[in-house]
Amino acid sequence: MKNSKAEKTAPPRALAIAAGLTAVLLFGASFVAIKIALAQVDPLVLIPIRFGLGLVVLMPLVLSRTGWRHPKRDELLRTAILGGLAIFLNQWFQAAALVTAEATTASWLSALAPAFMALLAWIFLRERIVPWQWLGILLALAGALLVSEADPSATFESGGWVAPVLLIASALAWAVFSVFGKAESTRTSPLRATVMAMLWALVFGAAISLLRGDSWNVAAWGAQTWTALIFLGVVCTGIAYALYFFALAGAQSALVAALQYLEPLVTVVIAFFLLQEQLRVISLVGGLLILMGIVLVEREGARQA
Repeated sequence: MKNSKAEKTAPPRALAIAAGLTAVLLFGASFVAIKIALAQVDPLVLIPIRFGLGLVVLMPLVLSRTGWRHPKRDELLRTAILGGLAIFLNQWFQAAALVTAEATTASWLSALAPAFMALLAWIFLRERIVPWQWLGILLALAGALLVSEADPSATFESGGWVAPVLLIASALAWAVFSVFGKAESTRTSPLRATVMAMLWALVFGAAISLLRGDSWNVAAWGAQTWTALIFLGVVCTGIAYALYFFALAGAQSALVAALQYLEPLVTVVIAFFLLQEQLRVISLVGGLLILMGIVLVEREGARQA
């Protein structure tokens, strides 16, 4: 009876795939929106605004699907660690790097997360890494070096290594959330775990920003900045995550994960038109090496599973 009920409530597969593609399109656009907003907004100020607007969309979704259950102390502790040490650091490192790095560079390097997930699972969960996966990890890292060197504002020369290192650290933080957040998702649900972690990321970001005395002079922000912030928070965070979870409910998780390979390519196109970022051959070669490496890592992981 449970299986038949799940089949009836699951969205049509074609609609789920369309939702997944839309989510990927919005995730790719988020790097451009961050870059535009950072012209006037401090990275630490951007984080609570982004998640606050995103939660305006996601909280009603949680309430309508499962209702609100007051979190227990152990859930608060686990999600505080996930939100504070994973999502918050992921967004902080990413935004801080985008002050100088190009949106395209940030998107390519963010694609390293699955490689780091495999390494973390190998270290902490004792999951086996086969030779093809090691080759994939090496290809992805080689691609990351090419992408970093292709960005004139984020090269490893003249101290510009900071931005690439921050972006790689951002991908590592997201891998931490993905690996250890999986256990939290099984205890509650992926949507609730994500919302709770976002709440904590909002709290951490706002608290640190206020303690540092960052400027919250919202009246001075122009229309372009507000448009980027609203698009980033409501559309790229709230609506995009809602579409992503909708896609997972109606299509295989491996297929939805594969759709995310398109994310950097989406960023490349949007950044070319909106930010006038150049299409560099070395960057595209490095990006393709990253994607090839991630395909090898995830394909072998799927076979083992």
